[in-house]
Amino acid sequence: MELPERMFLLAYDSRRQRLARWIDVGLLVRAAALAELELRGVLVDERGRATLASSRRPEVTESLLREVLAEVGASAKPRRWQYWTERGRGKARAAVERRLVAARIISVERRRVFGIFPARRIVVRDRRLIDQLHARVAEALRARTVDSRDAATVALAAAGQLRTVFGWRQRRANRKRIAELTKASVPAAAKGLQKAIAAKYASSEGGG
Repeated sequence: MELPERMFLLAYDSRRQRLARWIDVGLLVRAAALAELELRGVLVDERGRATLASSRRPEVTESLLREVLAEVGASAKPRRWQYWTERGRGKARAAVERRLVAARIISVERRRVFGIFPARRIVVRDRRLIDQLHARVAEALRARTVDSRDAATVALAAAGQLRTVFGWRQRRANRKRIAELTKASVPAAAKGLQKAIAAKYASSEGGG
């Protein structure tokens, strides 16, 4: 399972049986798409900006990743990872939802609140998938040898302040290990997500 789908599922609050409302899932999966491309060596960091790798790149077949890659390649100038994280996040979320629905991993329930207001609810069909992802994160924190995608999952969960994965005490207790896994996997994409979330919080506080 690629990083965008992993992070979408990790944003699911199993206790309340819904996506956690305090998470901007669009930002999270958009950053995860960038991270997947960074992990594969398709995107590289040059002075804080996302750039197409100059060496021969592996073929990218997934539609969301191809779209993100095309956007970066078509840009008139190199841009920071935060910019690409914030761009098109609604489309990124919708794309991941469609892929998970097609794979019968999630379903989308539509209803009306008070019989008037349209609402939708994400349901994970088999929550053992989420349990498995949480187990992989826990293993990555303590194992000496870690799968690169598991390391990236830890990095994104920490950068995204994903409380469904880490409480603040757990994040602080594992700060050194998280930093090691981030550096070894997707440092640029994780930093871009961290900055995008900080900017969103700052904007919300300024507007309030």
